[in-house]
Amino acid sequence: MKIDWRDAGDRIPEPVRNQLGCEDVEPNSHLSDGKLIITITSPWEGERVNSLKAAGFVETTLNDPAALVGDLDFQDWTWYEKVDQPPWPQLFRLWRITDPTGVSGTGHVADGCKFADGRVVVRWLGEHATTTAHESMDSVKFIHCHGGATEIQMQPFRL
Repeated sequence: MKIDWRDAGDRIPEPVRNQLGCEDVEPNSHLSDGKLIITITSPWEGERVNSLKAAGFVETTLNDPAALVGDLDFQDWTWYEKVDQPPWPQLFRLWRITDPTGVSGTGHVADGCKFADGRVVVRWLGEHATTTAHESMDSVKFIHCHGGATEIQMQPFRL
């Protein structure tokens, strides 16, 4: 969900807020899994890069293959809000409302587990069952939710 970073208040530490207040910056901010994520674009080199690193931003241009065909004089820097994760795995299922690819079908198409470190494993159901690993729930959403065609339904924790 896209939000204006200025509305985030105390969720943004002062060193990060100082980087966002520069007049040459157009931050892109959104919420993902309740976590605030802010991305800005900056030149590849110089004091600005050192300031971004010191504030906790990480370079993310090379994680986006589409960005590599653009202007390589600039790069994306992203700050991820640190939120408390439960110390146990969280279970979920993927519920496909419509099947845009014609492969998985509709309904309950996969089960998953989000670990305390944020990494995710998805086990696909059906005739061609597979297991995929992801660095984050954002990756699962980007690759598998097809713009709202699939819902991630978190399941209650059970021992």
